[in-house]
Amino acid sequence: MKLKMLSRVYKYFSISFSIKISIFSIIFLSISCNEKTINYSELNDSESPVSSSIINVSNYKTFQDLPNLGSLSKLYFGTEKGTENLYSLIKLNTFSGFLPPLSVTDMLAESVVVDSALIFFQTTETLDSDNELSLFSINYNSDNVFSADSTNYYNLSDYINYEENATLLQSISLNNLEPNTAGVDTLEFLFKDEELDFLLTNFFDTNVYPSLTLMLKTDEGLSDLFTLESHNSANAPKMKVWFKTLENEEVVLDTFTTFFSNSDITIFKPQEISNDDQHSITLNSASGLKSIVEFDLSSLKQLSKNKLIYDANLLLNVEDKNFGEDEDFIIIVSAIQDDVSNWNYSSFLDQDQNSEQYYVNPNFFTSSNIDNDIVQIPLRSFLQGYKNDFFTNDEILIYGTVANSPFDKIRLSVNSIEVFYVNP
Repeated sequence: MKLKMLSRVYKYFSISFSIKISIFSIIFLSISCNEKTINYSELNDSESPVSSSIINVSNYKTFQDLPNLGSLSKLYFGTEKGTENLYSLIKLNTFSGFLPPLSVTDMLAESVVVDSALIFFQTTETLDSDNELSLFSINYNSDNVFSADSTNYYNLSDYINYEENATLLQSISLNNLEPNTAGVDTLEFLFKDEELDFLLTNFFDTNVYPSLTLMLKTDEGLSDLFTLESHNSANAPKMKVWFKTLENEEVVLDTFTTFFSNSDITIFKPQEISNDDQHSITLNSASGLKSIVEFDLSSLKQLSKNKLIYDANLLLNVEDKNFGEDEDFIIIVSAIQDDVSNWNYSSFLDQDQNSEQYYVNPNFFTSSNIDNDIVQIPLRSFLQGYKNDFFTNDEILIYGTVANSPFDKIRLSVNSIEVFYVNP
């Protein structure tokens, strides 16, 4: 009898709960379906829940940050848009990527005979040039001669002189390059006989030259932009070594192993930073140009707590750019951690200035691209967060993504923001 009563009670509450959920769903759907786009005519209606205000830009600046070019998916050669690609540096892993792991110096053991070695790079481009691509070994008594995160044209004096410490290994022609059905072509530096001996002495002997760093450089006459796949690509640089192991002068193993690249970077000589660049919102990754925009957000603090920001977009007008309409340029916007005190153009190179560091607030990121020479940046969540004291700073950081060409530069002008509010 008790079981039957409990069953009936359970059934009643289940049905009741289901009815309530159904009613809630109907109400929610009804509200959602009746939601409509805000018409400007509603703003003048005293009974409308919608209102708007204008938020003005109070300040902005462009600054030169330390260029970070080690995350690019390409290694660049040639000259493009006033930027000269001097050379590329590639560091290989000490140990092979196959089991059992072998070190580069293992190839110099008395029981090992190296038959040949192949250092190769891949490209997705078509090129037919009389120029040559030259491969060098950086011969220096250090295992770390560059940093993919920080080495760039502006701070080369902090590192070794790569060209003075470079030993030419081999040169190949850049003619008749054309991707295959898989979309790539391979540039091969094959070492055998005397060239192999030279490679073993000047690159494999890590006791003398521990850096395991290669340098790639083209002729100065290469005017066309040409790229190879970098360490960050699926077609990264590699070195394959064919060898035999001997025991009592008999071959016990005849095989090969592969050494993968560890990091790489192209050293650019960036285009000059003009006076217009310094006094506009200017973005360029090769020279490290980024911008900060400050808003007067005092009006947000005067709003009632239950008022929600319905829509808010910052419009940036393209004033000048060095790339075509069919080329993509993605802009990233983020909140920053600290207030800006210096609103003049500044550079990490100005050691005499107290160069400020601008740290990203990870709680707000958004992106946009160019549409008819206008960049529309959605700022609703940032402004709502500021209104609710989630963000304390009224500045945003604007910069280009690493997916952009490092040679592309853009100058922008900024407008005020029209913010729409709604009472829930």
